[in-house]
Amino acid sequence: MASWVSRAGDEALTAASGRIPAWRRLRRWVFYLAARFLAFLARWLPRGLAAGGLAALGRMAWTFRRGERARALDRLALAFPQWSEERRQRVLRRSYELFGCNLADAVRDGVAVQIAPADLQRWRRVVEGGRPLLVLTAHLGSWEQLGRWLARTLPSLGVITANPHNRRVDAWLRRERAALGMRTFDRRREPLAAARWLRCGRPLAILADHRNQVSSVPAPWFGRSAPTVVGPARLARRAGAAILPVGIRREGKGHRVLVGEELEWSPADSDETLAAACNRSLEELIRRAPEEWTWFHERYQAPHELAKKSRRT
Repeated sequence: MASWVSRAGDEALTAASGRIPAWRRLRRWVFYLAARFLAFLARWLPRGLAAGGLAALGRMAWTFRRGERARALDRLALAFPQWSEERRQRVLRRSYELFGCNLADAVRDGVAVQIAPADLQRWRRVVEGGRPLLVLTAHLGSWEQLGRWLARTLPSLGVITANPHNRRVDAWLRRERAALGMRTFDRRREPLAAARWLRCGRPLAILADHRNQVSSVPAPWFGRSAPTVVGPARLARRAGAAILPVGIRREGKGHRVLVGEELEWSPADSDETLAAACNRSLEELIRRAPEEWTWFHERYQAPHELAKKSRRT
């Protein structure tokens, strides 16, 4: 969740005063301590108890965040117009619950992660194809567990992340990911380093389903135009990389990796064409587990609304 926090508000305050206000620094300390405490509980409590507690928080958010819930239902209606309102309500409520469960699993070791034979076949065909590999993924299911699986499966995995703009949280997450064998690249500060990593033939993973304050173009997302990051398109063109959509969902007491079809693309394709293709591939993954995507994310939000929200954060 920290990766969703925008820099815009801090930049405005810093430009005006030369430094971040004391109240904001204090809140960042509190957020960092709360995140570390919740991670400690999630890691050391019995798994069922940790997941149940965070699922309960998700149900509370579903109950009390009514405006957010209404907007999320509108997004589900765009994505699944054939569904009844009752079904959309049920899927969204489950999405809130599973978001908590998946956060509980994010920091745990020893969680079972499997892959179906058909998905494994698609995975091997691309990984063994000899081209640099760009793994295109989404905030679907326990994406941190997917990162663990990718790090075990792919040597020298690089991951492009969004700086949470809280230096303590950022340093902590980098340490956690480095301990798993991942090399992290900040999407704002290190895009060239990430591009060099991929051109050298090392695999690179990027979350590309959320709205970010980076270079974007309009592209369809579940039936409506939305700002879509162009990073995957540009990285793949520069490295001649294969683009493979990969996600994860809960299944039984563990998780199952989902692998989509490799994207077909040409060096002549524009940013807009490739961005639309990336969106379609991620939509297909989400349709396989719609109750596990973050429908409450402000995917279509206007820039001025996003800036206003970041100033309140």
